Amino acid sequence: MSTTITTTIKITRKILDPSNKLLADYYRPLGRCVAVIDDKVAAIYSDTLQKYFDANNIPLIQLIHGGNEIDKDIRSVEKILIDLKNNGVARNEPVLVMGGGVIADTAGFATALYHRNTPYVMLCTSIVTGIDAGPSPRTCCDGFGFKNLYGAYHPPVLTLTDRSFWNSLHEGWIRHGIAEIIKMACVKDLSLFELVEKAGPRLIRTKFGTEGCDDDAEFQDLCDAIIGKAMEGYVRAEYGNLWETHQARPHAFGHTWSPGYELPAGMLHGHAVATCMGYGSYLAYIREWITKAELERIFKLISDMELSLWHDIMDNHDLVAAANKKAH
Repeated sequence: MSTTITTTIKITRKILDPSNKLLADYYRPLGRCVAVIDDKVAAIYSDTLQKYFDANNIPLIQLIHGGNEIDKDIRSVEKILIDLKNNGVARNEPVLVMGGGVIADTAGFATALYHRNTPYVMLCTSIVTGIDAGPSPRTCCDGFGFKNLYGAYHPPVLTLTDRSFWNSLHEGWIRHGIAEIIKMACVKDLSLFELVEKAGPRLIRTKFGTEGCDDDAEFQDLCDAIIGKAMEGYVRAEYGNLWETHQARPHAFGHTWSPGYELPAGMLHGHAVATCMGYGSYLAYIREWITKAELERIFKLISDMELSLWHDIMDNHDLVAAANKKAH
């Protein structure tokens, strides 16, 4: 027996402009669209989403669910499952999931459980979903204080990344997402590292080229190149080891010790990943796997992007040692 999984990933612009028929052409044959939406995203884009589907004469059902880290548990997955059942979602009806990394994980996991394998379309509204959690085949939720204890391998049938959504992110969430790009730049793609260095903190100030620099074509192209390279590196690493049969996983850089202290520290995921990248880079330097100049270059990029290199919880040696044990 063999299994073949087919998925499509697209980088687009102005996805919710009624003239952009990408979503409309996908859902018109189905006669409706059932959407699971991050509550924070719904507060900003619910009306725009409704107008898009209204303009294209497609009925839309919006199911609003929590998209914060605290919502990433099995109870949230169950609530989504109940909503899907109450709205009569068919087993082959692709659910539209719209939001950030948490809703991508929980709603993706719910569709994996619903009828054992219900497809979904991922409309990414954050950097983390746009280049990482969105196209990821790993859907999950936390449990018993463990990150991603429950989960399934269930990639979206279509992932859509639209940089224009990032204009609604505050700067803290921009930094949070850039950590996932630095992750791929450090271990997978030197050219990506150089592009992020070139863009610098302007990525944060302009919210990835979506604010105050529409006329700067060079910077717009630079932002597109960073997104494309980050996504390509992630997808190549992830889909080349779909079932995680080995641990040579470059996209797990920064995720060795941070899962052990991220939740008790109350850190944003991106800052936790940044501290773990910094610590891992330092250990690599101690073992002479990288030079001092390379170490300082990594430290500088993380710092320039206003991400954390340290948190006091990392002084809890028992906690870090326990995380190290779990990682193995």
